Amino acid sequence: MEYQIFKPFKPKTPIKNFLQSFLKPFLKTLLILILPFILISCNSSNDTNTKKLKELIVSPTQINLRVHQVKTLSIEAIYKDNTREILQSAINYDIQDSSIVSYDSSTNILKALKQGSTTISFTKDGITSNIINITIYPALNTSNISALNFASLYLDSIPVNASKTTYDEKLFSMIRGNIYDINDEPLEDVKVSVLDNDDYGWLLSKSNGTYTLGIEGGKDINVVYSKNGYISVHRKVYALPNDWTIVASVNMVKLDTKVTSIDLSNTNTQIHNSSTISDDRGSRSTTLVFNCPVSPRYGCLVS
Repeated sequence: MEYQIFKPFKPKTPIKNFLQSFLKPFLKTLLILILPFILISCNSSNDTNTKKLKELIVSPTQINLRVHQVKTLSIEAIYKDNTREILQSAINYDIQDSSIVSYDSSTNILKALKQGSTTISFTKDGITSNIINITIYPALNTSNISALNFASLYLDSIPVNASKTTYDEKLFSMIRGNIYDINDEPLEDVKVSVLDNDDYGWLLSKSNGTYTLGIEGGKDINVVYSKNGYISVHRKVYALPNDWTIVASVNMVKLDTKVTSIDLSNTNTQIHNSSTISDDRGSRSTTLVFNCPVSPRYGCLVS
């Protein structure tokens, strides 16, 4: 029996040249094109699996509402790779007293149910957020205010912390003004209130230094401006009923950080020198001289 032995096929020179000149470069180019996409896919999968939560930050940190009012919370997640994300819904929360407020986790909306104080915090992946303090005040009684009255347009300008819940529509007044520092820069978070009228409540100036406050007018009022680290300011103005009253702009001065202890029982002259202020008007400081005691009745003489 005869056997025929087949030799391995060897491409002829034209085919070999074709593979070397076209097919190999083509495959190399194709690999270069798709390799970045393969790497991106792998990295994305890896990021999804390793992205771990580091911190939950909820704002605002203090919430003041009247009964039936609502507030939308902002919940920010900070991950260990320092990326940030605003969470839109569906994380665990804990309300200290759920009879005072309710929370809709699908919309991040908090609703005031009754007067009182409580807290809320949030948890995700074992990380707990900062605690939000909540104070709920009584609802306004607006039954005596007609829809066409001046007051009906500005009820939202009544501070939520005002204990006064019923306002005379004939006397309702809106006051507004601007607050600056000594360099005429807007001053934020200045407490604005009315002297001897705590029932009107108080509010904080906005980032641009402005404020609007709803009160009862038809009389002189004394507007008080206070802020930690600054000297308090008073402004007397007549509040127009059923109208706007513009209060003259206020410039607040920082308290001097330089302190001198004065012994009122010391009969020797004592002196306090303030810090030096320098501006476009020059440099200046104040010196106070204490002579104590002048008499048991009048105490020290300050000059």
